[in-house]
Amino acid sequence: MTSKQNTILVTGGTGFLGRFLVERLLQRGARILLLVRPGSEGKLEALRQKLSASNEQLSMVAGDIAEPGMGMSDLDREQLSGQISAFFHVAALYDLKAPAAQQQRMNVEGTANALACAKQLKVGCFHYVSSTAVSGMYSGCFTENMYPEAENLANAYFQTKHDAEGIVRAERSLPWRIYRPSGIVGHSQTGEIDKIDGPYYSFAVIRKLSALPAVLTLPGVKGKGALNLVPVDFVANAIDHIAHQPALDGQCFHLTNSRGYSPVQITNVFAKVAGGPQLSEKVAINTDSQLFTRLLSLRPVAAAGRAVLAKVGIPEDALRMMQWDTVYDATNTQAALRGTDIAVPPLESYADRLWNYWDTHLRTAG
Repeated sequence: MTSKQNTILVTGGTGFLGRFLVERLLQRGARILLLVRPGSEGKLEALRQKLSASNEQLSMVAGDIAEPGMGMSDLDREQLSGQISAFFHVAALYDLKAPAAQQQRMNVEGTANALACAKQLKVGCFHYVSSTAVSGMYSGCFTENMYPEAENLANAYFQTKHDAEGIVRAERSLPWRIYRPSGIVGHSQTGEIDKIDGPYYSFAVIRKLSALPAVLTLPGVKGKGALNLVPVDFVANAIDHIAHQPALDGQCFHLTNSRGYSPVQITNVFAKVAGGPQLSEKVAINTDSQLFTRLLSLRPVAAAGRAVLAKVGIPEDALRMMQWDTVYDATNTQAALRGTDIAVPPLESYADRLWNYWDTHLRTAG
């Protein structure tokens, strides 16, 4: 059996963040075991080829986080017991349109199953990828040590990620570390991402507006929100580094941007790349106003608004994120990354790569 110090178990390893984290772990010479649901073996083989990894370096354990014991066989549990140095639980369901029951099963029950399995396997440390969503739409500065102070858990994703982190925090017999990334966008060097999410929902609208003369200035939408965005490579690099530093068990780490972007600011970043007109923050619809709130409460207006959102492919919950203005303190993360070159690059420095990847791979005709 491979020595414990070189064997790492990962859930969600073929997912978006998981792929980049696995790449970093492999670079350390670790043997990686990916939990893979039956029928998804092709994703593992594709990842092997992409990373030029051998079967020994990157292998599979059949299972499913939604099942008790993660669906692992008794034989696998017996053989792996005491052999796993670290367990990275990355798998989660992030889909604002997914039913609440499905998110509960994957995010809350899945985390409970993963933690219970980690204890059975006697792993060295349980590394849990949480989310800044655990804060809810907290008003003010949310620190890495805060958890019960969360407020306004606005949707099922916020609620289930909050509840799931609580399960890990309650664990007393197994060492753990928690990572809370904010909104993850594509790779800062390649732009790679696997689905439309967050600011990407506005790209189709920005592209249509780019047909207008760039010298125009259009009214924007003014809200109190400040989107906090980080590229996936920063998140993977930070988790990998922090996970391998000593004496950090029992801590939480905010993998966040020190700068937030208002809806108008972030639209303008990508409108500039697209060659379209800029939005004005001075001439803008104020979504915080009582008048705007009253208008939205009118049934005909609300119905018309939902129809417009559906036409451009923006979920209602995504629009509510325009009001998310929580500031995230990252003291623990800054201390753990001190002396490294791991940092969040300015969005403006790689926005063109995000846009070009979306335009080439994710944009639909029309």
